[in-house]
Amino acid sequence: MKHCFVFCFFIIVATSSNGQRKHKAPVAYQDTLSVRLSPMGLIDIFDGNFTPGISYAFNARWTISADISGIFYSSYLPQNTHALGYIFKPAIRYYLSDSRKVFMESALFYKNVNYKLHDWIDRDVVNGVPAYREEAVFHFRKQVVGLNMQGGFQKGLSRDNLLRIEIFAGIGIRYKRQDLKNLPGAKYTPDNFFFDETIYGSSEFSFGVPHGLRLVYVIK
Repeated sequence: MKHCFVFCFFIIVATSSNGQRKHKAPVAYQDTLSVRLSPMGLIDIFDGNFTPGISYAFNARWTISADISGIFYSSYLPQNTHALGYIFKPAIRYYLSDSRKVFMESALFYKNVNYKLHDWIDRDVVNGVPAYREEAVFHFRKQVVGLNMQGGFQKGLSRDNLLRIEIFAGIGIRYKRQDLKNLPGAKYTPDNFFFDETIYGSSEFSFGVPHGLRLVYVIK
């Protein structure tokens, strides 16, 4: 929720500033290749990540881009002793005007995270009833595939507009699968209020509200 309030504040400020300068000719952001960084991933408590990306414009209105995240810590599961994973997000973007400040984009994403745990699990579960329980070191795996539709704007941070900030938000659909790696028929019930239990091969569809900001630097 804090992030949503921050984005709303930036949008209001940007809209107000644009409205006060309507008498001036819009300055177009001319660029072909740029690199970027998403700093919010560093403070993601569930799956902390470092997320660089690259963007290429093949004409005045259309660009393609890709971000790749390296996940290096997580509090998704309390008993987690080590987390390692990645997120890949290719996207295609359309700018609403030649000034290239406001955009709409469609982004795919794939997330794969492995959590190393030391906890109790249920084994040989049949119709929800386990044959026995055991304490074990095991890997909990999470895989997510999704599609986001989002919009946003960019604003120059330097006099030459080579350094910019992008803010975006939207809606997305995702398919999530969670299992215990190489433990068929096992069930794990973590001490976590975000979900009740995980059975080998469990999956679900859900909706999300993707949002974030990026720092962008233009190469050419």
